Amino acid sequence: MHLLPTHLAALADVSDKKGAGGRFACSAVQLRVHGDNTFIASATDTKVLLRVYGPCVGPANEYPDHPGMTTAPDGSSEALIPADAWSKAFANANKITKKTRQTNIKTVAVKMSKEMATFGTTNLESYPVEQTRLVEGRFPPAADIVDMTRKHAKPSVWVDPIHMAKALKAIAAVGCDETEMRVELRINANDVGKPMMLLAERPDGIKAEAIVMPLEPEKKEETEGEESLDVEQLREELEKLKGERDFLNEELEKAKHRIEELTGDAERLLKGNVRLQEVVEGRESQITELVQEMNRLCEQVQTGIKVECDQTITQPVQTVRTLSRRERLQRVGIPS
Repeated sequence: MHLLPTHLAALADVSDKKGAGGRFACSAVQLRVHGDNTFIASATDTKVLLRVYGPCVGPANEYPDHPGMTTAPDGSSEALIPADAWSKAFANANKITKKTRQTNIKTVAVKMSKEMATFGTTNLESYPVEQTRLVEGRFPPAADIVDMTRKHAKPSVWVDPIHMAKALKAIAAVGCDETEMRVELRINANDVGKPMMLLAERPDGIKAEAIVMPLEPEKKEETEGEESLDVEQLREELEKLKGERDFLNEELEKAKHRIEELTGDAERLLKGNVRLQEVVEGRESQITELVQEMNRLCEQVQTGIKVECDQTITQPVQTVRTLSRRERLQRVGIPS
């Protein structure tokens, strides 16, 4: 079990609500947890990618006993969680733990299995739990996208996100319409501390310009950030390799099962052929015996015919004597 901060609900707002992700599962929030009690959560709608990573709120053994989390399925370190379920779980946690000041309670406890994710929260009075089935498919290669962008996105500037969002929202309203939502961002490459400019133009010719002042970068924190990003990059690469390994292992298991099925089919066919051969051999033996019996009977018949013929021919012929006239008359009762 891992304890996540309750302010991660906004990740769901960046996810794909219309299914435009194509071959990727962009309607989900990708969550990864690590053995060193850190996490990475990513979401994208293919236009905006948001990734949050860092240490969990605290160790799991400091979390109060939660009946719903004790029996929750576990065993996985990565999951694609439906954006709606993610938003609901963290919004409820914010509401329930709003009044508490205990750091280990102002969290969202999470457990993941291969089929399901379970979220729990508590204020020591109620213990709600949310369970959701995971989204199937693959998430975009967020680590590769971030790494590539980090290497080529120069120069870099620091801005206040509230001020930047306010400027973008305003210029979108006055300088863009629904058919042409485009804003140009200009940065002074020679001096990133100079003001940035946002420009937009409507199809009817109306133009808008906005200026946003960047923040002064803190050199020390930036260096530390770069070092942590290097470590994070290595962790991301390791997780990606683990994911590929797990995928290959699953494919290998499928291949093994298929080989076993084909081997079983071959054995059944072989046994069937052996049985058929035995039947054929038995029929051939019966036919041979019948032919021999027929030949024997034919010999007996021929022998019987020959013996009968020989007896008829060799039987003595009796001599027939001719009666005289007197004898014939006497036989009929006439005196001679």
